[in-house]
Amino acid sequence: MADAELQIKHREQTCQQIQATVSQNKLELAHLELDLEWHQSALQGAEERRKELQNSQRKLLGTLHGKMYEISDVTGSPSAPSATMYPSSPGALHTPRRLEPMPPR
Repeated sequence: MADAELQIKHREQTCQQIQATVSQNKLELAHLELDLEWHQSALQGAEERRKELQNSQRKLLGTLHGKMYEISDVTGSPSAPSATMYPSSPGALHTPRRLEPMPPR
């Protein structure tokens, strides 16, 4: 009888430990869900900012393209922007390699 009571007491302690572990894991999960939500929101904001920057880059490159043609019309030398001035992919950012006409040699 004492042996059975000892086993029951041991099982109750084990049960309490498991319940405490489950409670701790639930709390950790809630924190991880909050972290995940924050990171997803930050990622969405970064994606929106990337799109804004790409649109700004396209506008600036269009303006640069127009200015390069204006310069070539005034100077008479070909200074049309080359293909390397434009992004090769939607996510790529390139600095124009040539901003002014090259002097003749």
